[in-house]
Amino acid sequence: MRKPELIYEENESYIEQLKTFKKRGVKVLIDGVEQPESKWKELLKVSDDGGFYMGDYITGKEGEDEKEILKEIRFEKIRLK
Repeated sequence: MRKPELIYEENESYIEQLKTFKKRGVKVLIDGVEQPESKWKELLKVSDDGGFYMGDYITGKEGEDEKEILKEIRFEKIRLK
């Protein structure tokens, strides 16, 4: 089993990566809405009913060469039961 501090460091790293994407123009949506960064830690939690957020990475073509780029990261709450 992982040590709690390692899990915390990995989570902080994930949030930092999301911030980097946002700075580069990628939208980060939670349940269809752009939320402030202060709400992003909710993405890392599992609710009492076992629900958790799952991310979909949305790409699109842009520019003259129609290069495929990351446009959005959409997080939706998933429940297993």
